[in-house]
Amino acid sequence: MKNRMLCTLFLTNNFYMCGMEKFRYDIKFLSLRSASLVVVQDDIYNRKTDMIVVGETEQNRLAFHNQTFIDYGCVGDVKRSYDNIVLVKNKVFSKYFDYSHGLEQSSAAIVVEGQKFFVKDIHLYIEKKTLDNIVVNVVEPSLMLRRDKNVSVHSYLARRNEDGNAVLHRYEGKEAIEEAKKDLHICYKNVLEKAYEYFTEKNWERRISLQPLSAVLGLSKNEVARIAVETVFEFIRISPDKGKYGWIEFVVLKAEDCDLYGKLLDEIIQLYKL
Repeated sequence: MKNRMLCTLFLTNNFYMCGMEKFRYDIKFLSLRSASLVVVQDDIYNRKTDMIVVGETEQNRLAFHNQTFIDYGCVGDVKRSYDNIVLVKNKVFSKYFDYSHGLEQSSAAIVVEGQKFFVKDIHLYIEKKTLDNIVVNVVEPSLMLRRDKNVSVHSYLARRNEDGNAVLHRYEGKEAIEEAKKDLHICYKNVLEKAYEYFTEKNWERRISLQPLSAVLGLSKNEVARIAVETVFEFIRISPDKGKYGWIEFVVLKAEDCDLYGKLLDEIIQLYKL
């Protein structure tokens, strides 16, 4: 049938050397005629790709101690960076970073051999890097965790564009988590609907690389992964602009996250009988 989507799925495990360390390179591949979805374990900031999507809220958080604040706008805003400068966690900080603690303005945490250590001077482990790729920034949601009578409560301050005006909304508890998840969906959707405009004739593969937005800002990695995969799949399934991308990559740093995204793609295959 003409309307039936052609799909193939395979998993490959290769190994490559980077300095003195050995990294596993995993790919979960799903081809849907108009674009190919890929899950890859790699450092997104060292990746050879046409376009990299960067969370502007996270960048602002990393810049907290460097006095290089980014003037970001409303949640879901998408724009191109023309200096291609990003702030990144160094290799060791990235490897042991504790996602359950998140990235607060005053501290972070690492887990080494099962032990948790708090890091206060975050700026000591942050590096500035200039990328060769097209860099697209999106303002992603950030959840805060505060103590209320010895009980941890999530809060979310969302700045949204309403009829051209920036309007602040504050949410608490479960509502904060649900609203942040809705806004994260909007972020991925807005990126896909706009980012292809920045491709040039040199970008013949039209390859865009996505990272787990908001995973260091309060939302769980599982929630972020599901929102990312479902939003991207929805885009390439129904959007008239789906042909604007040749490859859409989910780039994660750890093997466990690669497996997580791969399982979510498997669920989609089963759901839609691809």
